[in-house]
Amino acid sequence: MSISEKLIKWYNAHKRELPWRNTNDPYKIWLSEIILQQTRVEQGLPYYLHFINTYADVSALANAPEDQVMRSWQGLGYYSRARNLHYAAKQIVNEYNSVFPNTYDEIIKLKGIGEYTAAAIASFAYKEAKPVLDGNVFRFSARYFGLHHPIDDTKSKKVFYEVLNEIIDHQSPDIFNQAIMEFGAMQCKPASPNCTDCIFSSSCYAYKEDTKRFVDIFNRTVAPIVGKCHLSTHLCFGNFKGRPVGYRSIKPMLPDFLDLTIDEVHIEMANREFAEIELLSVFAEKMNVAVGIVDVKNYYIESVDDIAKRIELCLKYVPADRLAVAPDCGLSQTARWASRQKLINMVKGAKLVRGNV
Repeated sequence: MSISEKLIKWYNAHKRELPWRNTNDPYKIWLSEIILQQTRVEQGLPYYLHFINTYADVSALANAPEDQVMRSWQGLGYYSRARNLHYAAKQIVNEYNSVFPNTYDEIIKLKGIGEYTAAAIASFAYKEAKPVLDGNVFRFSARYFGLHHPIDDTKSKKVFYEVLNEIIDHQSPDIFNQAIMEFGAMQCKPASPNCTDCIFSSSCYAYKEDTKRFVDIFNRTVAPIVGKCHLSTHLCFGNFKGRPVGYRSIKPMLPDFLDLTIDEVHIEMANREFAEIELLSVFAEKMNVAVGIVDVKNYYIESVDDIAKRIELCLKYVPADRLAVAPDCGLSQTARWASRQKLINMVKGAKLVRGNV
């Protein structure tokens, strides 16, 4: 069963019964979406009912005096929403002959309507396959797919849209969008989500990669050999045909990975241009640190001087008696002639620095 099929099945069994879900009238859907911006469902429901009873259609809203519309809105806050609502109603009357526009590209031209609201109306009313991207969808998608991108960044939004476009149900985009938002609101909550009873527990990246859970499993696994050897573990971002496959950041691993019962941690640095190098000092307070100093996914052969400079950079964050150097992970997939010369230069560079420490 696909992700979309699972979401829709869950939604049909668990959805809240709300009046705007029982209509494909774009006017009513629009009202509900604007009212529910920055507003809880329980608070917004009576306002929604008041608006559809007082202003039966878009023409009635457009023709109502602005002060009357503002009184209807009183108590909801964010009053610019009401002004934009009234303005957009007049737009529809004057520019669309009182007929609500029926495509995302036209809907988004209305005053006060952004990407999310336009996608919601286009999909709920007209079944246009445009994914919605609200806070609930961001949270679920980030957790399920392991997307560690800031939600307020334009490039990040593009990543989320690309993922959602792949999984949206093109036959029922309206139900899919309702389902993924409802799932985020009711099941995949911001705090204390019920992961053990989740329909996605076997495939969710966040649940499988939960750092506290991982550390617990790791520590119980190595318990029989702790103290009997020098125990090191490598934090790997993967290597598939010369390309990493994991999210290349060690920040999400902290602080939980500091509780690993190991003597040494090996961290890839070279293939990330030594990003987050300052975090090495955090690990060095608890354990030895081996740094990936050679980029095995790159056929540039680091010179001895390159290696020495990289080690000297690491020494700003890790004491010499706690620092080891190594290649990044994946040397087996690098041509032997390149691997050999990289390792030769790495050893020479390390000897050079050692002689000066």
